[in-house]
Amino acid sequence: MKTIAELLTKLVLTSLFILPSAYLHSQNSVIKIQNAYWQLWEFNIHSGFTSFYGDISSFDDNYYQKMVHESGPAAGVKLTKHFGRLFGISGQMLYGKLQGVKNSTSFDSKLLEYNLHLKFNVFNLIKPDNKGKIGINIQAGLGQFLFNSVKTTYLEGEVEEISHGSRVPEFVYFAGCGLFYRYKSNFGITLDFGIRQCENDWLDVTFLNGNFDYYTYASVGFSYYMQNFKITPLKNKARIAYNDRKLRGLRN
Repeated sequence: MKTIAELLTKLVLTSLFILPSAYLHSQNSVIKIQNAYWQLWEFNIHSGFTSFYGDISSFDDNYYQKMVHESGPAAGVKLTKHFGRLFGISGQMLYGKLQGVKNSTSFDSKLLEYNLHLKFNVFNLIKPDNKGKIGINIQAGLGQFLFNSVKTTYLEGEVEEISHGSRVPEFVYFAGCGLFYRYKSNFGITLDFGIRQCENDWLDVTFLNGNFDYYTYASVGFSYYMQNFKITPLKNKARIAYNDRKLRGLRN
């Protein structure tokens, strides 16, 4: 697992330098190169459910029961910089709740995750003539999370509670897929699903065989697409207004 995590780390960090360079290298104008960083941004808000898989879980093979007994509400925000039609880099923050039950033991947890991940639009690769209204993405990334968990055990009429929280951010990496539909030029709907692998076995306050816990996140979201994230300077705005008045004067 450490090997996979190291590869994902190198992939994300390397792409931060390679993708912008590859995209901008094809531009001939210095102005276009400077402005390209501010173009094609996407802001997304999303909500859904986080589901736990680990030592204290009993419904890994039954998705309905998993949703009812071992899942919790979650929500977050995401900002994406698109590089052309295929690639994008996203920064995401996610807050969610988890729960699990096994025999006479249960736990509840709250977590806060922040990550950086890559998006690749496979639909545009298959259909180069796609107009951009729909797309299918595969995603992979890494991040960190903080959690606070409480385990409750019922033994012979007595209740025992044990709490455990992260003292420092814990490492997490994930992979997933997504679907989007852009119903207007600036607005769209997204569906996403991802599997988060923790580098930690204490999310359910139970350490067993050293197998790390993991959780999933399924969400629906709404996106706002910004063609140009850069604010036009006041001098440029005044110049545009002046030129516009001048042209109208010439027409009259």
